[in-house]
Amino acid sequence: SELNYQPLLKSIKDNDPIVNDLHRMFISGESSDSGVFSNWISRVEKHPWVSKVEILEYNDVSTSKSNFNIKLFLTP
Repeated sequence: SELNYQPLLKSIKDNDPIVNDLHRMFISGESSDSGVFSNWISRVEKHPWVSKVEILEYNDVSTSKSNFNIKLFLTP
């Protein structure tokens, strides 16, 4: 549903520098199969540009659907 690469750490204001959360990526979406989701996370963790994957949220919405929110720590 959403991919946010190097998100802002604070609101943009006139005459203030823009500050990003460098080397981070947030991904959120829906999953219909927890096994497929787990396998996908395992494959993402093996990429050389990913140093760590943190599952922030995995909630069942119904018997056939779950929402997830993950944070990727990217290799600098």
